[in-house]
Amino acid sequence: MTLKRIISCRAYEHRGWFQIVWEWENILGNVLKIPIKTPGNKPFRLRRLLRYLGFPLFQFGTSVEFIMDGSPIDRRNIRRNTIPWIIDYFLSEEATKKFIQSLTKAPLVLISSKEAYERILSLGGNKLNIKHLALSLPDYWMPKSENDWNNKDYDLILIGRTSEGFTK
Repeated sequence: MTLKRIISCRAYEHRGWFQIVWEWENILGNVLKIPIKTPGNKPFRLRRLLRYLGFPLFQFGTSVEFIMDGSPIDRRNIRRNTIPWIIDYFLSEEATKKFIQSLTKAPLVLISSKEAYERILSLGGNKLNIKHLALSLPDYWMPKSENDWNNKDYDLILIGRTSEGFTK
């Protein structure tokens, strides 16, 4: 499976916490040498409406799309050639079963939370090709030297993976 593009909502999503998503998209696009497609709001919604009404819209090649939360997945534009990368996930048991059903055609489902990944598997997610792939701050935000670690202005603590910087 070869990725052809990253689908981004940066053209119309302006909430502050999406900034880190744009950074991840930029890094992934640079590393894999694939373009970031940012459909405008109106054409994107028109395509979603046409697909909802049953008109087939073809797009060749596999895309990856970062999704901030798993809750609206049944209303999203997830197709058989889109890999959703779920960032946050807070669904009930019943909603999780609907979530699993809605993604059966996806070639791969990536989820950043280990706890959510295990919960999905325990509720029947083994029907999906689902993988845990954690996200963190991009490396370019890390201090470059030992002196930078000792003389930084702010401390930021992320709960999750361990970091060598916190053990020093």
